[in-house]
Amino acid sequence: MKPNRCLINTSKDSSDIILTIAIPTFKRFDLLKETMRSVFANAFFLNVEVIVIDNNPDEDELAINEMDEFLNESFKYYKNSENYGMFGNWNQCLALATGKYITILHDDDLLRTCFSQKVEEAIHLGCSAFGYSWETLDERLVDKKQNVNPIYECLKKRFQFMKREKAKSFLELRDFFFANQFIGTLGVVFERDKALLINGFDENLYPIADYDFWIRWVVNYGGINFFPEKISIYRVRVNESMRPEVIHSFIEKNHMLRDDIQKKGLINVSESCLKSLKERDELLFNFIWSSPEFYKKTYKNILLFLILRCKCYFFLKKCEIQNNK
Repeated sequence: MKPNRCLINTSKDSSDIILTIAIPTFKRFDLLKETMRSVFANAFFLNVEVIVIDNNPDEDELAINEMDEFLNESFKYYKNSENYGMFGNWNQCLALATGKYITILHDDDLLRTCFSQKVEEAIHLGCSAFGYSWETLDERLVDKKQNVNPIYECLKKRFQFMKREKAKSFLELRDFFFANQFIGTLGVVFERDKALLINGFDENLYPIADYDFWIRWVVNYGGINFFPEKISIYRVRVNESMRPEVIHSFIEKNHMLRDDIQKKGLINVSESCLKSLKERDELLFNFIWSSPEFYKKTYKNILLFLILRCKCYFFLKKCEIQNNK
């Protein structure tokens, strides 16, 4: 645990916390308060703690004033002694939590009111890690979104339909190898002690430390249960992840991670498969995140994307067949 201080504590001490909802934050009180309202709108029957970990070491008075509306709720508000970076703060969440289970809720995302019921059901089933689907709320200005292309939109809806129809209830290494199955940690609940045993999130692997974490989890502990219910809302706004250099880093480090998995013999795929996955990522990340001023959808790259998606699906099926032999 890195140096910090508890600025606000309205919670009742309990030695039997089942679930920690940890919210890492940094200078976004408007979004943070929406997130916290969505948390407190849930009715929990398990012992739950809510902790907020602020990566801004200064402006204590501002934080206290902004949290005034929640003083009748049960939560703790921590201030880090310095800015530890995004994934450093996620590790701080793991260190400060006391629950058997933890979910790390991004400070701009929201929980639906069904979150509590669904999570409690999965905990009673004895799952050590489990995730849920999500809704997307795109709040980007029109000029920051990729231009709508009718062919791409049709293909996207078709792929989404196929994904829903073929959704797996148990995600294994090969599933994560072909694509990160989650949006960061949104809607994913896992045992905190097990996360600490694999050293949490690798802060040197920004911006894909979450992807690396899920890979290490399934390598060490086996697959992750997945449920199709949408219990959270992923909010999309223009942020750091959409800068061209960050998108490029996503693509390159995803490729490096897969290459490392293949070299360790954890997954047996060809160089052609690795190349196709990287090319697919280049198109997909830019389709989703790049603003029109940096990247434009063309009929040519949409066709290429379709070909690559089909190739990657073929490689996935081949990998599944080899694994089942």
